[in-house]
Amino acid sequence: MTEPQGQRSAFANGCGITPIRRTRIEVSGSDRASFLHNFCTNDIKKLTPGEGCEAFFTNVQGKTICHGFLFAQDDSIVIDTVADQGEFLVTHLDRYLITEDVKLADRSSEFATLAVGGPTLPAVLERLGLSVPEKYCQHRAGIVADATVSIFRVNVTSDISCFLTLAAQRVEAVVNVFLEFGAEHCDETAFTLARVRNGFPEFGADVTNANLPQEVDRDTLAISFTKGCYLGQETVARLDALGHVNRILRRVSIDCSSGPPQPQDKILFDGKEIGWFGSVVCSGEHHEAFAYLRTEHAAAGTEFESDGNRIFVQ
Repeated sequence: MTEPQGQRSAFANGCGITPIRRTRIEVSGSDRASFLHNFCTNDIKKLTPGEGCEAFFTNVQGKTICHGFLFAQDDSIVIDTVADQGEFLVTHLDRYLITEDVKLADRSSEFATLAVGGPTLPAVLERLGLSVPEKYCQHRAGIVADATVSIFRVNVTSDISCFLTLAAQRVEAVVNVFLEFGAEHCDETAFTLARVRNGFPEFGADVTNANLPQEVDRDTLAISFTKGCYLGQETVARLDALGHVNRILRRVSIDCSSGPPQPQDKILFDGKEIGWFGSVVCSGEHHEAFAYLRTEHAAAGTEFESDGNRIFVQ
């Protein structure tokens, strides 16, 4: 396995590969697109097989209850999000099913996910007779080590990164082939560091049901303001009309003179709370993190001190 320093650079300078846990819900039936369209922030009706989108699921108050991807396949739409969300999300959606032709199936235990990414990923895939999907959230299937692998362009760890989804029992064989063809095995910390550096938040760590979607600063990629009504849409539209949020998610670097902060620790300025931390990860000489900051402290280049640590807004 690559040493820690090498792991930290693999996603940035080479091709990193990390097994990660994800929730996979398959939604089938003739009404699947129109049904899902009514519960999330992006335009699901326009998706065709091979396409996908990033989206938030919101509750009636417009707060975020899930963040992830939706991928259109020939006979289903796959919801992909962080681990251990299957029971909650299926229960939430099933509550609104009345006469629609929709079936919900949590298939998380049947599939495994590999995060792969970095500037040499296209070359690694080419050696395997595969390629990176051209556009964000596009996906296609391929064969690696006699296993069917779905390749999803998600740009989580870098501008060129994918999730590979495959049968759970084929993970070791597929990872070994990727290592043979030039990828580097990375641990979860290296994956988290790459994700934070690339500005991709994770539900639970960086996005919770306390957040409004616009606070996460993914509007362009995850929110359609023209799609029409959906659960929580009035709050999202009202905030859009207002033109700003009071707090927003930002990447920060931290010089930890008094010890590194922990996720959910408060951020203080002149004795007043101005935000809190999400994911926090060591990058060697300092720490990097997501943080929610009041907008007056959130401009790139802003520096301030909190609890003895110097914080730099990226």
